[in-house]
This record gives sequence, structure tokens and C-alpha cells, in this order.
Amino acid sequence: MILACTLGLVTVEKFSSTPRLIHYTLQEFLSHNPNLFLNPHSMIAEVCLTYLNFLRVKVISPTRPSVSGSLAFAEYSSLHWGTHARRETTEGVTTLALKLLDGYDQHISSKLVYLHEMGFLD
Repeated sequence: MILACTLGLVTVEKFSSTPRLIHYTLQEFLSHNPNLFLNPHSMIAEVCLTYLNFLRVKVISPTRPSVSGSLAFAEYSSLHWGTHARRETTEGVTTLALKLLDGYDQHISSKLVYLHEMGFLD
């Protein structure tokens, strides 16, 4: 569904599940037109935090023995929402971050960050 929203401008590599822009000229265009998106980093942080605050994600046990590939966006969101929030923060980002951090020790995000720091995730 997310790929469909990109109208063919983004593709996902088969083996690594890494999203990529379909052509380098698109990256050049986006780089040369930074005002196309207002507050892009706060917007990305907000999307990541909104996802991590979904009940469906919050109820995933952090003690689960393995992390499946279906949690790819949970992994990205867990590892990178703070990077985006540091670059731009809005009131919405702050509210969502506080909501996530309340009970963070019981959230799957805490396990994903731990596994990443220990070198078990790329």
C-alpha cells in the first residue's frame, strides 16, 4: 500500500527490503528543491512515532524470541525517529514521543534498539 502511494517513484530491493528512489534524477530533483516539503524531518518523526504508538504495535511483546521481517518499519521507526526529531521538532512530535516513552521498557521498540546496539540488527 505504501509503495502504491509513491506512484512508482520508490522501489524496494528484493533481498534487503531497502526502499530506494527509482532513479538518481529524482534524488537530484529532490535535493535541488528542498522547499517541496515543509518540515520533512518532523513529519517523518511524527509518522514513525504514530506507528510506534499504534495499539497493534504496542502489544507486541518485547520478550518475543525473534524479530520477524514484518517489523521492518517498526525497526526503522524505533532506530530513527529520534534522528529526525533532533533535526526538527513540533509540538506533535513531542506529544507522540512522550506517549511512546511512557512504558517504553515494555515496548517492542526498546528491544529493537537494544538488538541494534548489540549488533544483532543491521
